Amino acid sequence: MKVTLCFLFSSLLALSSWAQEAQIVATGQANWARGPIANIRFKSNTVAFVQPSLNGLDTKVVDLATGEISEFIKNFTGSRTPPVPQIGPSGQRYLAYRNGREFRILRASKEGNGIDDIPLDVAVMDLDVDSTGTIYVIGPSGNRSGIVHAFGPDGKLLWSAVFPTEIGVGSSGKVGTWGLRSWYHVLAKGNGIYAIAKDAWAIFDPEGKVLAHGRFQLSSPNAGVGIVDYVPDTGWLIVEAAFPGGPGVFAQPHERLFLHDKAGRRIVEIRIPKGASILAIHDGKLLLMLQNGQWAIAEIRK
Repeated sequence: MKVTLCFLFSSLLALSSWAQEAQIVATGQANWARGPIANIRFKSNTVAFVQPSLNGLDTKVVDLATGEISEFIKNFTGSRTPPVPQIGPSGQRYLAYRNGREFRILRASKEGNGIDDIPLDVAVMDLDVDSTGTIYVIGPSGNRSGIVHAFGPDGKLLWSAVFPTEIGVGSSGKVGTWGLRSWYHVLAKGNGIYAIAKDAWAIFDPEGKVLAHGRFQLSSPNAGVGIVDYVPDTGWLIVEAAFPGGPGVFAQPHERLFLHDKAGRRIVEIRIPKGASILAIHDGKLLLMLQNGQWAIAEIRK
């Protein structure tokens, strides 16, 4: 028992010293983010986001290197419900949207030219794509947890898997059927599919087998995971999002980042530049909005 406790203590100590601050490595003018934006996806120098317009909710993409803003998928008109963009490993673009009661995914080239429009018979809160073109989507299940679906490049359903862990209840002892849309996440990384629903998490293999599952230790029973990334061999980077008391697409600024170990236990808060808010995280890099109206990319230093 003493050996086990010593090993656990040393492991936690190593994680707590792993990263304690985020250092800015690049900045630029964020003219594209002057108004409210949501469903932000950040990969390399590309940022996709949703913003309100006269047509409803439009999806845009900006090249941080040039500042050029364009349509994420050309000729896609505004949506009444917030679309969910994603950028595939090869640069292809994917956009989940709702047409009436039906959820669909548009697939487009790197330049935003439409390739096909895939109908889905499931709700889509978030999506990701692996190197084979398999599309993973997450939505709420009927038993107070999350459910992940895998679709082949042709849109054929490959498998569905429900979280073994239920999501936590709020302080009232109740939990909404869906909760916040931003509480649902799916990440395709290597040979693992990492999925989150509010405070519950599960890791699946590419065939849908559960490899691990649990629940995060969050600040409040009314909070869920608003922004997340998984760093292999380290753990989860998490920004919490509290339920605002009513529905809303555009969340409040995120200003606190926590490192959790692989089992979901909170280890340490990671400091970000004062006054900055976190827009997105990808591969351990943060996309920030600074007080002076600039965007910044920050790396978490050991």
